[in-house]
Amino acid sequence: MKMMMNIIEVTIVMKMIKVTMVKMIEMMMKLIEAMMVFTRTGLEMKIIIITNSMTH
Repeated sequence: MKMMMNIIEVTIVMKMIKVTMVKMIEMMMKLIEAMMVFTRTGLEMKIIIITNSMTH
């Protein structure tokens, strides 16, 4: 009986780990996407600032 409980506990823990792993990966992907967008806009802003300072 105790052995069965251990197996059930292990499977529950494994499922939880799997879910958290998937969530973590999703979060990482979103972060990377946001970073890419941010850097793109940042680069555009830098280019605008540079061109503005050049013209002035």
